Amino acid sequence: MSLTQEIAGPRGLAPDSADPILTTAMVKAFCHDCRTPLAVISEFASIVREELEPNETGDSAELLGLVHDRVWDVETLLGTLEFLKVELDDPAGRPPAEIDVAALIEDLRPNIETIAARWGIEVQFLGPPEPPVCLCDAGSFREAVVALLNDLCRSASRRDTIRIGVPLDLDTLKLQLCLWRGEGWTPSELLGGTELMRVEPKTFRQRFAGIVLARAGGSLVIKQKDTGAAFVLQLSRP
Repeated sequence: MSLTQEIAGPRGLAPDSADPILTTAMVKAFCHDCRTPLAVISEFASIVREELEPNETGDSAELLGLVHDRVWDVETLLGTLEFLKVELDDPAGRPPAEIDVAALIEDLRPNIETIAARWGIEVQFLGPPEPPVCLCDAGSFREAVVALLNDLCRSASRRDTIRIGVPLDLDTLKLQLCLWRGEGWTPSELLGGTELMRVEPKTFRQRFAGIVLARAGGSLVIKQKDTGAAFVLQLSRP
């Protein structure tokens, strides 16, 4: 009697198998395994911070706070990755519906302000010139806005201001929600400008936002100037 027991590997590892290897369960397991050491790092930073002497609470405390912030940043990236995998598992995507962008931004406002505060960045909300109704999936819209906000904050300094708004636009076919950094952007540059301003997505969050918006009936335009970056979410009007 053989003492050797054959153990089958996960589905999808055989060369002739049609089953996907990078399943939702695999992505969730990866994210879980990443969050475990992140939690240990964050807890260690908290313990060290509590044990600092009164005369050490300056630069040391700031560095430990930076550790917390970067752990949080990676955790949000993992959550975005999980959302993207679930999104891509549905070939049909999310059907667009009529949404009120102003109402959605207002609902997101506490979350947006919390994110900006964690990065130490000021955020300003610019009211739309008219009721901004468009066609998009609300969940995809929220995830795209949060991802792009984090992306802008990550590359900003504490002197920068992130602005979110819908500039006056004569285009009646689409609504353009803009997120930008710095004061050097005019409405005409945000909504038009030159092709030289447009750049390809570089970061994971930029690519993620472009994918989920495209699958929900919209698109993402990324622009860059010396004064900072701008994201333009283009959404169809009803």
